[in-house]
Amino acid sequence: MKETGKIEESLSTILRISNFCVQNHVKQSPKLTKITRSMIDSLHDPKAKVANRFTLCRIPLGLSIPIVANFSKSGLTTLALTTFYALSDFVDGFYAKKIVKHPTEGGKYLDAMCDKIGFLELLIPAALENPGLLVNGVLEGLIAKTNIDSTYNEIDVSSTNLGRLKMWPLSMALICTYMSKSGLKVKDFEITKEQFKTLSSILIPIAASLEAINVMEYNNIKNENKVLKKSKR
Repeated sequence: MKETGKIEESLSTILRISNFCVQNHVKQSPKLTKITRSMIDSLHDPKAKVANRFTLCRIPLGLSIPIVANFSKSGLTTLALTTFYALSDFVDGFYAKKIVKHPTEGGKYLDAMCDKIGFLELLIPAALENPGLLVNGVLEGLIAKTNIDSTYNEIDVSSTNLGRLKMWPLSMALICTYMSKSGLKVKDFEITKEQFKTLSSILIPIAASLEAINVMEYNNIKNENKVLKKSKR
């Protein structure tokens, strides 16, 4: 029997309404309907519940972290929230694949959706503090566009090792940017605001370089798979 919590039921309703609006007022898209249906099925799947909760938590965290960062004095709360946010992107997939051994197609789409929403929530306030992050935002947008185009054209562009690797310096750059609002002081240990700003400035171009290579990598994979798909027809 399927168990559905209030969070899952509310999101399922939002997905149904958004899909209805798109299909009836923009254009018919069987692929979009299939993706929406798979996400709703995953939300109603009890084995996927824990993994989905880790995935979905990135949306409220993305909204709360900028607020907390502006009011935190020691920075401990900001550090805890940003670290949990970064780890949640690893934990949801690990739990689904390794712990319960029940990854779902809808869970993959939920993960991608929450990644993009959460990233935007964190990027916009952080970019006001450090405009260099706008470059990372543009590159992430290009990666997202490639993935969306591939999904709608049913061309497989799976996540690569580089795609997973570049998220770490990018996440660390965001964490350091928010930590630069307060610094971190625990007893005799201290990292100043200026030191966090310096770390962020170092990590941003590293992340941008990996993102730029990732853009080219995804486009090459997309083009190769597109040619392969045509040859099979």
